[in-house]
Amino acid sequence: MTEAAALEQLHADWNAFKARHNRPAELIAEEFRPAALDTRAWTVDDPAAVRAAIADFGGDQGWLTLTDRHVLLQELQPAGIVLNGELCKAGESLHIRHQGGRWLLAHHREIAGAAPTHLACERRFASHASEQSELAYSIYYQATPDRGTQPAVARFIGFMEASA
Repeated sequence: MTEAAALEQLHADWNAFKARHNRPAELIAEEFRPAALDTRAWTVDDPAAVRAAIADFGGDQGWLTLTDRHVLLQELQPAGIVLNGELCKAGESLHIRHQGGRWLLAHHREIAGAAPTHLACERRFASHASEQSELAYSIYYQATPDRGTQPAVARFIGFMEASA
């Protein structure tokens, strides 16, 4: 979706959604921005390959679920099997999901100056990391020919100070 008409359709669909649901500000931010998102996904079969991907990514922030606990990226110890996680650094995210003996890894990156592929908005959720922090995500929407505008990707962008 790189055409201006598709972006106009996203705006029209969003306005129709707001009208149907009486402007649900609590559901999602109302300010969209055009964004170019590049996603690369792959699978690995070995917990060591997951650890290698985490090291190669070199994230600044993130959370991980191991078989016995949840940890922040900076608390990750060398031992333990990572099941799930979301890491980020400037404009990039790495998502990890354990699925039936394999791991699905997805690297999401916004490309500055490229033709838009999505409309994006930011959304925050309560975090258990501390009472003062929230999980922040960029949510990317795409227009589809048969289902209207749909969320396509939610990319972790970091822990943010809780909003008032």
